[in-house]
Amino acid sequence: MPGQTFYAQQMLNIHTKYGLSSNAKTLLKALDDHNFGRIDRTELGRIVRLSSNMRKAITATIKKCAEIMGTKPGEVKYCVEIIQSCTEILAIAGKKPSQTLNNTPPPPNTYTHPPGFL
Repeated sequence: MPGQTFYAQQMLNIHTKYGLSSNAKTLLKALDDHNFGRIDRTELGRIVRLSSNMRKAITATIKKCAEIMGTKPGEVKYCVEIIQSCTEILAIAGKKPSQTLNNTPPPPNTYTHPPGFL
């Protein structure tokens, strides 16, 4: 998990200062929700996979942060955190839904009825 939460970045006005799109903010918040257990991996992946605009927002955000790092070296810490968040979102979205669920089989039926139960 990146160093700061979505809300901590919001309090520092980073999203507005960097000019991140509303889709980028939505995805960063969704990642935060995932990290805190409010939504699962499947839902986060679905948000990204079903919208080309969400996918474009990720690449635009990474590009924007790379440009900011080149011009404002003091912003590297925050840009790296946002880029790490974007790559984490892409990693989650890149997995098939069946890979994000716990596909363990049910335990074997080891329960036996007491004698005379049936």
